[in-house]
Amino acid sequence: MMQCRIAIAELALLVVLIGAAATGARELDETRWRDNAYGLSLRPPVGTQLIEQTGDTYLVRILDRQGRFQIAASVKRSRKALTMNETVTSITEQMYHAQPTVSRTEPENRQVAGREAAVMYFTYPQPAKGPDVVVGYCVVRMDAKSFAVLELHCSTEEGETHRAMFKKVIGSMELADQRELAKQRAKAIERATQWLGRTRSPEKMKELRARLRDSQYFRIVDGTQDIGYMRIHQATETIDLRSKNQQGIRVEIQSRLVKSDRSTIDTLAKFFLSDDDTTELWTVATTLRQPAPNRPEPIKQTFTETGLRSGMNINITVNGPRGAEQLQFEQPKRGYLSQVEAKLLPLMMPADRAATYGFYWYNSATNKMTYRTEQVTPTLNGFVITTRLGPNAPALRATYNAERLLVEQQLGAERKLVASDKQTILRLWRHR
Repeated sequence: MMQCRIAIAELALLVVLIGAAATGARELDETRWRDNAYGLSLRPPVGTQLIEQTGDTYLVRILDRQGRFQIAASVKRSRKALTMNETVTSITEQMYHAQPTVSRTEPENRQVAGREAAVMYFTYPQPAKGPDVVVGYCVVRMDAKSFAVLELHCSTEEGETHRAMFKKVIGSMELADQRELAKQRAKAIERATQWLGRTRSPEKMKELRARLRDSQYFRIVDGTQDIGYMRIHQATETIDLRSKNQQGIRVEIQSRLVKSDRSTIDTLAKFFLSDDDTTELWTVATTLRQPAPNRPEPIKQTFTETGLRSGMNINITVNGPRGAEQLQFEQPKRGYLSQVEAKLLPLMMPADRAATYGFYWYNSATNKMTYRTEQVTPTLNGFVITTRLGPNAPALRATYNAERLLVEQQLGAERKLVASDKQTILRLWRHR
C-alpha cells in the first residue's frame, strides 16, 4: 500500500514537472515579431497583445492582457558615434533627471544577437501609490550611431518573474546586418531611379498617354460581402498654373465605403503631374457620415488634403474638424515617386521580368515620406505586383492581365478590389 502511495505521489510529481516544463516551453510565442526596416525580430511572451504603429517612437508595444507588464522596442540614433558606456550613461542621466530618487542596478555587459549589449534595471519608488515601478533596459548596438532598445515596465510585486521573462525575450532577439540591409535598399532605389529616368523621356510619356484608361469600375469586397465601390479615371489635362499652361496627366479616384453601422465614407481624390515632372498637385476630400440616434440627418465630418510639389519642395495642408496642419518635405534626390506615378505603376512597369523597385513616396495615410517597394512577378497571362507601402506594411498583391488591366487587388487581410463594370455597380448599389 505504501509503495502504491509512493508511486502515485511520484506520478503526480512527474505530471507537475511535465506541466511546468511545457509551460516554460510556451513562455514565448513561436511566431516572431519582425521590423523589416531595421531587420529586428523577437519572440513575444505567449498571450500578449502587440500594438504596432503606436504613434510615438516605439516600433511595437507588447502588452500583458492582465496589465502586469509591458515591453516596448525602439531604435535610437545619435548624431555622433557612442560607446556602450556612453549610451548607458546617457540613459541613466535621463532617468535620474526624470526622477532623482530612482535607483539602478549595475549594467550587465553581454552579447545579444551576436552584438555588444548592456542590460540594466531602474526602480522608481512609489511611497503612497502601491508597489514600486521597475523599468528594464536592454541596449543592443546596431552600428556606431544606432542602438536597438528593449524596455520592460512592471511593478516590483512580480518583478523577478517579469525580469526572467524579459531575459528570455532578449535571448530571442535577432538583428540583421545593417550594412546588408542598406545595400539591398540602395540597390532597389537605384533600379527605380534608372527606370524612372527612362519612363520620363518624351517617348515613354507618349506611350503612357496612349495607355491611359477612361473610367474603370471596381467592387470593394470584404470576405464575400460587397462593402463599397470605386471608380478610377485617367486622362491628359492642361492646367493654368501661375499664368503658365502646364500639360500633364490627371488621375481621379472616387469611392464609397459602407460600414457595418451604416456609416459611409466618401472619397474624391484628384492628382496631377506635369509632363516635365516639375509640378505635382493633388487634393483628397473624405467625408464621413455617421447615423445618429434621434437625429434625421447623419453626423458629417470632412477631411481634406491638398499637396503641391514645385521643383524640389513639397507643401501639404491637412484640414479636419480640429483645424489645419501644414507639412513640408524636400523631394528625395533619388527614387521619388509622384502621386500620379504611384497610381499608374501597372501601366508603366516592365512586366516581362521579375524585379524589386524601391521608391520614396508621400503616404497620405501616415502623412510621412515613406520608403515603399514594388515587386514585379511575370505570370503566364499577365503579371503580379506585390506592394509594401512602408517597410513594415503588409505585402499587398495585385493581379493584372496581359492588357495591364487590374483583375484583383488586396487592400487588407480580407478586403480587396475586384474588377467590375458600371452596370454591376449600379445594380448592387442602386437601392442601398
